Amino acid sequence: MCIFILGLLIMSIMFRADNQQETNPLGRDIPILRWIEITK
Repeated sequence: MCIFILGLLIMSIMFRADNQQETNPLGRDIPILRWIEITK
């Protein structure tokens, strides 16, 4: 289960970092918080 969650975190970080690199310079740090909020 932990491995699955880690995989999702890494994927979401990479995906959102690519998307938010233009609009948000902190796009590489924020995705984790947003992903946790989405999964709640």
